[in-house]
Amino acid sequence: MGYIGPSPNPGQNREVDDISSGFNGSEVNFTLQVTSQNVSPGSANAIIVSLGGVVQNPGTDYTVAASTLTFTTAPASGLSFFGLVLGQSIDTEGTADGSITLDKFINGTSSNNGKFLRANNGAIPSFETVTGTTINNNANNRIITGSASANTLEGESAITFDGTKILEIQSSAGGFFQGTDTDGGTALLEMGNGNVAIQADTGNAISDSKIQFLVDNSEKMTLTHTGLLGIGRTDPSAAVHIRTSNDVSYNISTAVNNPGLIISSNGTSGTDKCIGLNFSGPNSNGEGFITMVGTSSSEMEMRFALRSGGSRSDRVIFQPNGRVRMPEVYSTAGSSMRDVQIESDGTLCGLSSITAAKTNIADVTDISWLYNLKPKTFNFRKKTSDIVTGANTYLSEAETEKAYGLLAEDVETVNKDFCFYDKDSEGNDVLAGVYYKTMVVPLLKAVQDLKTENTALTARVAALEAA
Repeated sequence: MGYIGPSPNPGQNREVDDISSGFNGSEVNFTLQVTSQNVSPGSANAIIVSLGGVVQNPGTDYTVAASTLTFTTAPASGLSFFGLVLGQSIDTEGTADGSITLDKFINGTSSNNGKFLRANNGAIPSFETVTGTTINNNANNRIITGSASANTLEGESAITFDGTKILEIQSSAGGFFQGTDTDGGTALLEMGNGNVAIQADTGNAISDSKIQFLVDNSEKMTLTHTGLLGIGRTDPSAAVHIRTSNDVSYNISTAVNNPGLIISSNGTSGTDKCIGLNFSGPNSNGEGFITMVGTSSSEMEMRFALRSGGSRSDRVIFQPNGRVRMPEVYSTAGSSMRDVQIESDGTLCGLSSITAAKTNIADVTDISWLYNLKPKTFNFRKKTSDIVTGANTYLSEAETEKAYGLLAEDVETVNKDFCFYDKDSEGNDVLAGVYYKTMVVPLLKAVQDLKTENTALTARVAALEAA
């Protein structure tokens, strides 16, 4: 058989580059190169290897895979190396994969123009002309598909191309993919000028069309004909309607709150870095903001802000330690005002005075302790608050305003009922302050007693004067 393939170099033996510099008693794999180019002997028998002047046994002392030489025993440091790749023999039994290129074929004659090479039922392949018996129904605007009959191709009439946006791809003006339903409804995907447009029912044949986004044959997102977007819901009832199917119990300590929407920032962390929501109201200059603002590299606070006229400012601030600030709360008092109380669990509320809200009702009789209280005047110390725990650290510098009140430690020795306490880490009571509002009641009793006494003294004085 004649040889087909790259020109061989019979008898050409090549000395391998010295690899002894890599011998260290542990490495067994080495790359074979000739003049710094990788070389592949083909097998262990196609290379002679000598270590320290001793010829090695191929297949036993070493193996070859492509250009990698692997020793059975790692050569010791200092051993000399010699390698000789033996010249390749000519293989006339077959050709190597990928070794035949198109320029190896003899050019056909002009009589073969437009013909194709066809297998001929075991005989020598021959050039044949495309005829009607080879491709059937080759009408205009047909896609050619395989047919049921042998040795033929059919024109598919159900898929058409007429050059008018039914199937059109242009590098400059874009492309269009359009499907038409049997009742006239159409859907269109249009790409052009850097934009992608998806349209449903462009022919207005259906009054309630929608665009569906399906994953694993399940509808995950829907855009209705009225512009409502449903995520996780097929029948949205708002501009954006998000529904999660998770059924979990709230546990804020592990951040389990079943979020329907997560907004996250990938920016730099630190003080004053922020991310939030903006609302533009229907009225002029009407704006609202809900923003997370960094107070440090590891803490954020939630701020609620509004715009009034041309001025924007924070209205409520929830700090990381649980404190609540209302920077704009000072203003002219309105009508029907109520005192705001806070319950022991942190709930804001109003104090109720109706009988139904109370039990163990009894008259106040003993107010003798009231006269043992020690009213004071003082200045509050300036303070700093821990950003995490909210604990106060009082400074030596005083606030400028002069204040009047009582010292909780003094009140505690007189009547503990008018003191309130926090709990330390071990559950023990820690004195925290005085209930000033509740002192109105014993003061009222004191006024009543003084009124009774004053009335009696007035009557006695009048009787004495009349005698």
